[in-house]
Amino acid sequence: MPRALFIGIVVLCLYRSGWSQAIIRENKGQWPYPVSGLLRAAAADIWIEESSLLYQCYDAHSLERLHPQPGSVSDETPWIEHRYRATFQGALPGEWSGEKPTADRAHYFTDANPEHWASDCRGFRQFLRQNLYENIDLLLYSNAEHVKYDFIVRPGANPESIAYTFDGAAITLKQGHLFIQTQVGTIQELKPFAYQMIGGAMREVTCAYRLDDQQITFDLGTYDENVTLIIDPEIAFSTYIGRSEEHTSELQSPCNL
Repeated sequence: MPRALFIGIVVLCLYRSGWSQAIIRENKGQWPYPVSGLLRAAAADIWIEESSLLYQCYDAHSLERLHPQPGSVSDETPWIEHRYRATFQGALPGEWSGEKPTADRAHYFTDANPEHWASDCRGFRQFLRQNLYENIDLLLYSNAEHVKYDFIVRPGANPESIAYTFDGAAITLKQGHLFIQTQVGTIQELKPFAYQMIGGAMREVTCAYRLDDQQITFDLGTYDENVTLIIDPEIAFSTYIGRSEEHTSELQSPCNL
């Protein structure tokens, strides 16, 4: 029987020492629709929406205001952030569900409107979006160093249907790498590496980004459709430092770009 096809994309590097896995926090009304959950990475928040991911990135000085140290920055230091959204074009309607719950709970009582208060908000190691495309799921998670999302392409699905665009940031493709220009630094998404494990050995599969009018798709070489395929690019941030989830109460809610 054919196995599922996996396309994995690293979206943020976690530079904070001691982070084994980032927690994805569910939305129980403390944040506005269409947010389904929030993943806090090293220097950015990933707001998980129905068919898109909104990145809220911060510069180093703004992060220091969340982690004040004696003599570091003052309240007059400008708050600098940049937001951009990755939208999965042609995605089917659907909802996210949490996978691998954590033991902790979070409580939100900082909004002036009690309707936006929420308690016992669960944390998860993974968030799953079933049927983002026909027979293709999207799984968001982290490992020891990165935050990733995998496209899980089941037998009979067409990986060419996967396409996403960036709004709010300029995208260029140079020597196989994607460069995302923001006000707080350039984010580099390294060229994807694709492979299959066949007979206990790694077999590389040709893979490259295709950029057409700010839309990203994948060019894949020949691969065994009966064996899992993994595509694994990596995004690097130029000047980012880590932070923990303990400052969630100070988080600003997302807004439209």
